[in-house]
Amino acid sequence: MTAFSAKVNERGQWFDTSRYEVLEPSTAKVLERLLHLAGIQAGPSTPKGAFARSVDGHTLYVNTTEEKKTVILEGIKRRMLTDRIYEGALDLGPLDSDLVR
Repeated sequence: MTAFSAKVNERGQWFDTSRYEVLEPSTAKVLERLLHLAGIQAGPSTPKGAFARSVDGHTLYVNTTEEKKTVILEGIKRRMLTDRIYEGALDLGPLDSDLVR
């Protein structure tokens, strides 16, 4: 993020917003290295607009679009919050997320 991002005021103080922040490519590379050092790996492939990150056998899927996305899964996955079982695919609603193992 830059010094004048949507979450930093002119004095460099952070404040909460309800907006998403898009990283510029040079910042995204640094962030990717930090995620790797923290043990967070890029997750399985996802449709455009959906993202996945994996750590310790868990995968977080996030749909950043206003439309439903279907993520193809390898094998059987279990939703961490409700123990729901997914076989073959995971449907994410608009702006939805799910944590599976």
